[in-house]
Amino acid sequence: MSCFDISAFDNKNVDKLFLLGCNAGHLDYKDNNVASAFAKKINGGCVIASDGTNHLSWKTNPLGTKYRVYLSKSDIPYKRQLIKESRDNEGWIAYKYVNDKLRVSNSMGKILSLYDILENVDEVKWKMK
Repeated sequence: MSCFDISAFDNKNVDKLFLLGCNAGHLDYKDNNVASAFAKKINGGCVIASDGTNHLSWKTNPLGTKYRVYLSKSDIPYKRQLIKESRDNEGWIAYKYVNDKLRVSNSMGKILSLYDILENVDEVKWKMK
């Protein structure tokens, strides 16, 4: 799927959209990546996507219950897409449009649980990119 394909979608009211596609939020292409394309379509909602390659893993809480976490990694596929050869993966990034201007968050970290995504995205620090 390309950004052109996404631009043909109807606009929707979505509060948060979590993209699990690898490098969907690659910051070297922040104005033209999958995350920014979806951010244009969800009427002010927030899109969370990985700057790097997404991997699923598990953690265990203090009570012994396992839960999923999503890792953002700097592996070979991520590095092949770099414009700046030495830039490190910044992890999970939130994208949204405010007054027709793209805003991109600071990193939400390289490891996120679903709880982190749903509960903490409203606390991210936004910056104009």
